[in-house]
Amino acid sequence: MAAVARGRTGLVAVGSSFPGPRAAAWVSPDGAAWRRTSLAGPDASLLTAVATTADGYVAVGGAGPAAAAWTSRDGRTWTPSPVGGPPAGLSERMTAVIAWGRGAIAAGYADGPSGRVPLAWMSPYGSDWVRTPLPGRGSVLGLAAGDGAIVAVGADDLNGAAARVALAWRSVDGAAWQTAAVTGADAAALRGVLAIDRTALPAGTGAGPAFVAVGSAAAGLRAAVWASVDGSSWIPHPGGSEMSNYGQRIAMAALAHDRAGFVAVGGRDSAGNGSPVVWTSDDAVSWSRAPDAPSFGGGEMTAVVAGAPGWIAVGSLGWPDNWVATAWVGVTRP
Repeated sequence: MAAVARGRTGLVAVGSSFPGPRAAAWVSPDGAAWRRTSLAGPDASLLTAVATTADGYVAVGGAGPAAAAWTSRDGRTWTPSPVGGPPAGLSERMTAVIAWGRGAIAAGYADGPSGRVPLAWMSPYGSDWVRTPLPGRGSVLGLAAGDGAIVAVGADDLNGAAARVALAWRSVDGAAWQTAAVTGADAAALRGVLAIDRTALPAGTGAGPAFVAVGSAAAGLRAAVWASVDGSSWIPHPGGSEMSNYGQRIAMAALAHDRAGFVAVGGRDSAGNGSPVVWTSDDAVSWSRAPDAPSFGGGEMTAVVAGAPGWIAVGSLGWPDNWVATAWVGVTRP
């Protein structure tokens, strides 16, 4: 499971199944009991993101060298949404999607002889996608919209994972994009981003940034958080030992919030296939790391969503090589 969304019919998670890989989706009324849906992508397909729209759900990813999308009214029955093949010599992938009006905006990247370049796609109804290039090079890994802006975050990994540089972009309409400044010399990747709804935060939280992004710094050896008041510039929040992993890989992948505060999820290197990590915060500035649980052994959390009965995180478990789609339910914030 790569991503999860909450809609009027419950929870929808998307990802891929093996052998294949093949794009796959699951539904759940409560995060505890999950059922595979009718969505079965072709060989070499996968889904990386899902969003709730005015008409249901849209899920995006790729199939072979092309970006790919599916739509659904109830999360159970899915219809392919033609995206169009990439230009000659390129391969494309959608990695993030958000609702926009009655349609959606997706983003990702294209790979070609000159390296990786960021892309966005717009769709009025989850179909008829129109491709738009973003300035610079790199990959979009997360999208959010709020406070009059659309923000995209990601990384430039042209020189390898150890030399990744965090990136961000901003748009007011999804069609024209500008590069945003990311402060922090060791910023490695912004992987997830959230538009903050101040009305849904604890009373007394007060004014603050409009957007919060999470990811990694120090060549992936430290989890990290950035904030922005308008999406045009990003400032890192310094963290302590809760963001480190004894000199091994650790990263935040996604975050969510409700009236109880914020929860971020990700993963770290450890024995076997690594372990999920959960962080909590009242204000998205000061973070605490939740205690490891027995269910955390051998996997990684990739997404989280808030809502009854609590926090729902999705990802995978399995050691050493049998990955199993997995969901975790936090009835209360850790």
